Amino acid sequence: MSVNLDRDLIRRFEAGLDPNDLEASELPARVLGYGEISTVFQIADDADLAYKRMPLFASRAEAEQYIAHYRQYCQKLREAGLVLPDDETLVVDQPGRPTVLYIGQKQLPADRFCHQLIRSMNEHDFTLLVEKICAEI
Repeated sequence: MSVNLDRDLIRRFEAGLDPNDLEASELPARVLGYGEISTVFQIADDADLAYKRMPLFASRAEAEQYIAHYRQYCQKLREAGLVLPDDETLVVDQPGRPTVLYIGQKQLPADRFCHQLIRSMNEHDFTLLVEKICAEI
């Protein structure tokens, strides 16, 4: 399944992005978090989607190869029983700049991520959560 990426928004964001000074970028953005290899943004007033900006690629072909591996990996996770959020990818090429891959996913409420959720749990609920996670694993 996929989400409805605003492809023009992403292209405009990337064209005006100053990674060293986000506030100087052409379109306003907010860092939602950091993945293992990505920075996750909310771009402009699009509060529905989180935009994962992946590491830079030397070419479109490399980015497309990454997408193929990413799709295979996600399929394996689904086959293992994990429920993954819908996503869509976009490769952005700009003359004289490295190729960039964005993965868009629906924004999830920040307070529902486990590292935030456990801060508001009592010991009993925390224990139940850990037991459920371990059982799923």
